Amino acid sequence: MKAKPYKITPYLSYNYQTVVGVKAFEGEIEKERQRVIPMPKKFGGPGRGYEDEPGAREVDEHGVPKYKKAIAKVINERSKDPYRCVTDLIDYTIESTRKVYRGTVMEDKFMIYGDALSSWGEAEAQQYIAQKYPGMEKRFILPVGTSKVGTTANRFGPPGDSPEHCALDCNLFADLKSSMVLNATVASVFPMGDARRIFGQGTPEQVAHLMKETWEHCAPTLPRIEEDILRLEGHLKLIVAANGCMVPDIELKRHGRREVRIDGKIEDGELRKTKARKRDRKATLPGDIMLHPSLGDAEKHFFGTAE
Repeated sequence: MKAKPYKITPYLSYNYQTVVGVKAFEGEIEKERQRVIPMPKKFGGPGRGYEDEPGAREVDEHGVPKYKKAIAKVINERSKDPYRCVTDLIDYTIESTRKVYRGTVMEDKFMIYGDALSSWGEAEAQQYIAQKYPGMEKRFILPVGTSKVGTTANRFGPPGDSPEHCALDCNLFADLKSSMVLNATVASVFPMGDARRIFGQGTPEQVAHLMKETWEHCAPTLPRIEEDILRLEGHLKLIVAANGCMVPDIELKRHGRREVRIDGKIEDGELRKTKARKRDRKATLPGDIMLHPSLGDAEKHFFGTAE
C-alpha cells in the first residue's frame, strides 16, 4: 500500500548559491550599494543608489530597510557568485518547523537537528536567532561536554553532517535520488517542448523543481522515514559507547554503499567496513518508491502499456 504523500512548505532553494555568514553578506550588500551609486539612469539618475528610491528607507517589523532587501535579492540572483545569507536558512528552518508542529503536543517541545554549517555557528547568526526568535536558540540539538573533541572543528554549532545522527543522511536521501532519476527518466518519454515533459535536469532551476516535487509527492515515503527514525536509538547508544566520538562502523555515507569498488579492484582499504544491508545495495533499491502523480500517461508510454 502506497503511503499518503506529505507536503513541506514553504520551499527554500539555494542550489546554485553559496551560503555565507551575516558579516560576509553585509559586506556584499555594501559592495553592491557602492557599485550602483555612480551609475547614470539607475534608480533616479546619477549618484542615486538603492536607498534613494521612494520608500526604500522604510523598515520592516525587524528594523531591516527595504533597500537592503532589494540589494539582497540582487545578490541572491546574480549570475556570477550568487550568495545567500545564512539568516534565510535560519528563518526557513524555524518558521517551517513551527508550522509543522503548530497545534500538536510537541508545539512547545520540539527540537531541531542541523548540519555543522560554520556560518550558522557564528556569533552574529546566534544573536540573530536570539533576537528574532527568543528561546529558539536553545531548541537546537548540539554536542555536549567533550563530544566534539577530535572529531569536528572546535567551535559552537550542530554536531555535523553525519549518518550516525541523521536518518536522512544515512539512507533516505538515497531514496530521494532514486525517485528523482525515475521521474526524470519516465518524463523524458515525451519530446522536448511537450507540456507533458514536466521534469528535466538541464539547469539548476529544473533540478530544484524535480527535487521539490519528488520530495513532496514521492520519496522518501512515510514507512521508510519511520523505519530509519526508529533506528536512531541504536545509533545513539553506539555513539555514547564511543564516548561521543565518531563511530566508524556506521559511517557508511562517506564510503558509498557498494561492498567493493565498481571497477572490481580489491586492495587494502577498498572493501566496505561493514556489510551492506539489502536496502543499501544499488541493485536492491526499495520497490515502494512512488512515481510522481502527474506522470500517469508518461508511465504508460514509457513501459509500453499505452493504448
